[in-house]
Amino acid sequence: MSAQQESEALLAAARDAVFVIDDVRNVVDANPAGCRLLGLPAHDLLGRRLDDFLDPGADLETPWRSFLDSGEQSRRVASASSTVR
Repeated sequence: MSAQQESEALLAAARDAVFVIDDVRNVVDANPAGCRLLGLPAHDLLGRRLDDFLDPGADLETPWRSFLDSGEQSRRVASASSTVR
């Protein structure tokens, strides 16, 4: 099994929601748990902005800069049905 295949298998098997977000906050990958958390299939999630899943009116610039600098941050998200999780 290649390193890429191992990474994909680990991502798919993770019980926690995992999202891969690019520097401009677009979702570029999500595991099945992430899709369940947001209530969307992967094909509807990929390419959308992380901002779409945050509390309405949330200021994301400051925490995003902090995340890019430190690699750590947590936020509340809203599912497609607007349930905050």
